[in-house]
Amino acid sequence: MFAPRSSFRLAGSLLGLLTCLVTTKTPLFAVSVEWTQQFGSADSDAGASVALDSLGNVYLAGHASDGLGGPGAGSGDAFVTKL
Repeated sequence: MFAPRSSFRLAGSLLGLLTCLVTTKTPLFAVSVEWTQQFGSADSDAGASVALDSLGNVYLAGHASDGLGGPGAGSGDAFVTKL
């Protein structure tokens, strides 16, 4: 997905390791030109969708199979976050 000013946005999940980051079963990642951040739980996490609004804000939606902490109805949680 291309964002304003020809920058690039990417979200997804992977199996394996990202160098120097926490190891989990399936890490979730979000990347832009300026930074990289990985989040992980003991189980599978995945980014499922990326969207841009008219101001260029990036939104990421996905799920965490092991939960995200805080109140929840079970072992899996969905999330939407503004980056």
